[in-house]
Amino acid sequence: MNKFNCLLYHQIKNNGDKYTLSQSSFIRQLDLINSHRYNATSIDKIGMKDSFNGVAITFDDGFKSDLWVGEKLLEYGYSATFYLVKDFIESNSKIYLNRQHVKQLAIMGHEIGVHGKTHDAWTLKPKDIVLTELIETKNWLEDLTGVEVSTCSAPGGKINREIIEELTQNDQFKSVRNSIPWFNSINAFEINATVILRDDYDSSFLKKLNGDTLYYNYLFSKQKLKDRVIKKLIEK
Repeated sequence: MNKFNCLLYHQIKNNGDKYTLSQSSFIRQLDLINSHRYNATSIDKIGMKDSFNGVAITFDDGFKSDLWVGEKLLEYGYSATFYLVKDFIESNSKIYLNRQHVKQLAIMGHEIGVHGKTHDAWTLKPKDIVLTELIETKNWLEDLTGVEVSTCSAPGGKINREIIEELTQNDQFKSVRNSIPWFNSINAFEINATVILRDDYDSSFLKKLNGDTLYYNYLFSKQKLKDRVIKKLIEK
């Protein structure tokens, strides 16, 4: 298969907001991936293949639970892409990864990606500032981990054609991930991602995992409607 789905997670915690899954829920989803005989891996490893039967797993923001996730994925023979924010790592916060944790994720073999120097929306900044901050964070992460960093993701999934064109013309990144629920072709530059929510029980998770076309059409339309409403509110 030359198409794949990308799943977007945030924090693994037993109590949290709608973007937070409990440890038991995440393990249940890994079991479902395994029982359906799918592979689950990072974006860079999919780019090395001619065909792929599985999903890309990605995590945003760099919560401390990523370290537990990284170890749990290895138990299943899986890997993931972890998109990190430089300012969060350097904040010495109890909820985010620190430098040593990031090194550990890289040693485990997981892909490290850029989620920004800050967590500010890229669309609220001049595109040259966005690119400068992304390259700065990419170089910083490469110096920290000793591995290549070639993918980035937009905070809040907020990205526009102007920024994508700028990233495409620049040779620093091989992919950029958004939060638009849709399918991807292997080696696509812009990666669409479906957010996994706390209320995604077996039925909805399996639709996202299996690439149910009707369900993805519904999610895509819902996202577009949400974006239009937000745009109108901003314009007022």
